[in-house]
Amino acid sequence: IALSNEAKLPVHSKALQMYLAFWAWYANEHQQAISIVDNQYALLFEKEFYFECALAINIKSLIEWSKGALENAFELILEYLDKFRQKQIQGTATAKLHISLAMIYFDLSELELSKKHYQCCQKELHACVLLYDYSMDCYSLIGPNMIL
Repeated sequence: IALSNEAKLPVHSKALQMYLAFWAWYANEHQQAISIVDNQYALLFEKEFYFECALAINIKSLIEWSKGALENAFELILEYLDKFRQKQIQGTATAKLHISLAMIYFDLSELELSKKHYQCCQKELHACVLLYDYSMDCYSLIGPNMIL
């Protein structure tokens, strides 16, 4: 982050900060994670940092979900899935959004919808050329098997 700031690459710095936000989320520091990601996804999307945009949306939506604000989580994910579709963005970034929906639907016992989004995640991952995410591939294979 410091190097991108020194090189006067502010958007790159924002993209890198999403990884700090992920760590904060993982460490259960939700307020810190939200302070990093809040409202950054629009800028990241505009500047074509799609993977980091999806990561920011994941973090924000999963925190909203954990607080019981399911509608906020759904709205954010669905808004960006639609934006990704409009720009024909496929791959790991879109897969990240589908896996979030799959997990939320699973938690709500909407098993058919959960399975559908795990399958969409698989489809998106297999469309990848760059940034293939093997861990997400495993999660998206395990999820539907939990439903059976």
